[in-house]
Amino acid sequence: MADHLCKGFIAHDQRDYDGAVEAFAVVDELQFDHIDDSAARRAAAGYVDALWAKDDVEERCRVNGELDPDKLRSADWSSVERALERRAEAAEIDPDTLRSRPTRGSSTRSAATTGRR
Repeated sequence: MADHLCKGFIAHDQRDYDGAVEAFAVVDELQFDHIDDSAARRAAAGYVDALWAKDDVEERCRVNGELDPDKLRSADWSSVERALERRAEAAEIDPDTLRSRPTRGSSTRSAATTGRR
């Protein structure tokens, strides 16, 4: 699985859409064993679409070649969200789990696990 995950990201970096979908489809076939190969491919395509949409958003948020944090925070990420929702539907993932976003300064670790109060 790890090999195909890496192949998917390499294909993405090389702007090889079909190669990325193929690689991530293998990953999704393994990690979502409750869906068939066709659904795994649709889930992988949703993930690759999200990666491409993320790249588009980031490109619009560059200033002098660098990502601008303020532009990133105020950017419209809905195209990424829609692609992830398609992925969730294909993989039979509860789409409500895609909605929770940590806020700046929040942590998923509780005070009990960090020793802080």
